[in-house]
Amino acid sequence: GDTSDNDPTNSDSTLFMGSLKYKLPDSLGPLGGASLYYAVINGAGADTNEQDNHYVSLENLALGVEGLTYKLAIDWTDKDVGADSTIIGHYLSYAINEKVTLNARIEMGNVNQGTGESLAFGANQNLDGLESYTIGVDYKLWENVTSRIEWRVDDADNVTSDQETLGINIVYSF
Repeated sequence: GDTSDNDPTNSDSTLFMGSLKYKLPDSLGPLGGASLYYAVINGAGADTNEQDNHYVSLENLALGVEGLTYKLAIDWTDKDVGADSTIIGHYLSYAINEKVTLNARIEMGNVNQGTGESLAFGANQNLDGLESYTIGVDYKLWENVTSRIEWRVDDADNVTSDQETLGINIVYSF
């Protein structure tokens, strides 16, 4: 990380953070009840190497089927130095009942972080044409405790093989 953000002698940069959320009125038909969300971190880093992070989403979009929802999310980074990154995500969830939810996620874009020449999935990523596909099941064990199993495949234009991940999680929400 860039330690200049925490250096009290570095007076050259100013960081701004904020977010807005707006619930769309029911009078908008199929969009009614959905939420628009925007968040920003502006000016992170040293003055000559700042980075701005943006996140926009359309959340809780009902699709006319009880328990089925859709979310569109766009996440992008603008950098003073280096290439920018953009990810567009589509999230589909179907609540079978109070305990079980099926999830599918597709994310596409490019990730440009790190300075290495690494062409693999990992800490130093410079990935163009990134595509990630995830399917999973959530099961509510108890109040505030959910188990989750997910299978994910990541691929990009400049990697020789995809990455497959099987994740099993227990999530406690507080």
